Amino acid sequence: MASYQDTLLQRTRSAIKSYNTNRTRLIKEAFEEGGQESVTALEEEFIALNNAAFNLQRAKLKRNHRRYGALLKEAAATVSEARSLITGSASALAVLDGLGRAVTLIGRSLLILGAPPA
Repeated sequence: MASYQDTLLQRTRSAIKSYNTNRTRLIKEAFEEGGQESVTALEEEFIALNNAAFNLQRAKLKRNHRRYGALLKEAAATVSEARSLITGSASALAVLDGLGRAVTLIGRSLLILGAPPA
């Protein structure tokens, strides 16, 4: 049985792969919807998602923390939602919003549950 952390990491990697697969469409739509500023914001959120995945992979999370299960389940659901926005016909701005929510929850998980690497 996979741990919550493993599930979150797998879903995050899947969202990253989906973004890469749909990158051309997303960047084009972001530019059409909000110009270079929107493209930059979208790419920055994607970079933040990659950084979050890397940090999640390195982190040893406190499994005995009272919020461990709920927080990681919520983060995994949010990452899955972001992936659905990416692969679906959602606008680039909706994808940007979904990526932002996912990165925020992963970051919150790392801050609350993170322990320094052993």
